[in-house]
Amino acid sequence: MNTAASLEVRDLRVGYGSLEVLHGLSLNVQPGEIVSLIGANGAGKSTLLNAISGVVPVRGGHVLLDGKDIRALKAPDVARAGLRQVPEGRRVFADLTVEDNLLLGGYGTTTHHQRGERLEEIFDLFPRLKERRWQPGGTLSGGEQQMLAIGRALVASPRLLMLDEPSMGLAPLVTRDVFALIGRLRNELGIGILLVEQNARAALKMSDRTYVLTLGEIQQHGTSADLLRDPKVLAAFLGEETAPN
Repeated sequence: MNTAASLEVRDLRVGYGSLEVLHGLSLNVQPGEIVSLIGANGAGKSTLLNAISGVVPVRGGHVLLDGKDIRALKAPDVARAGLRQVPEGRRVFADLTVEDNLLLGGYGTTTHHQRGERLEEIFDLFPRLKERRWQPGGTLSGGEQQMLAIGRALVASPRLLMLDEPSMGLAPLVTRDVFALIGRLRNELGIGILLVEQNARAALKMSDRTYVLTLGEIQQHGTSADLLRDPKVLAAFLGEETAPN
């Protein structure tokens, strides 16, 4: 596993055509920390991850990985620098086996020997994937596909991991298992995790800090424990007017 890295986003501006989506956004993630980003649909959460990953062009500001500005890098070079994104919707290759899906995560960033070694480490983390090693990815359940998507990112030994809506489309019990897994990754691998999640309550409960994104701007930021007791956050995202007992 590579050395964990910090992520700092400074005054990031991103847009599509004449429309600006992110308006001078700043946040940071430290090694061994889970930071969640919550906000309504259309707030710009996925755009932020895609901009950090080099998928969407950046108009202004900086993206620093361990102090090195990676804003101008293309997506493959961002991945080689050690920053990996698990996309919304999992996007596994339905016709490829579980093993081949995993191995694809390391192409271009690791050697064949390194991918083989990492594959066994991933199977240790995800015994269920090992049991289904030769099954097509499309035959897995939603929760298993989410494990596969996360495992695919881990094959490249990321220094920092970004997760986009990992609970999307999953049953509550499966969602609980996926969030437990994210906590294990932080505890066992020591990497920082930036979590974009529509399930605000789950995100707040499992993360160390949280940023609240509204229409492309950070409106609130603080420890997740404090925000979980904030009446404005409760009303906006949890449908409550007062903090739960």
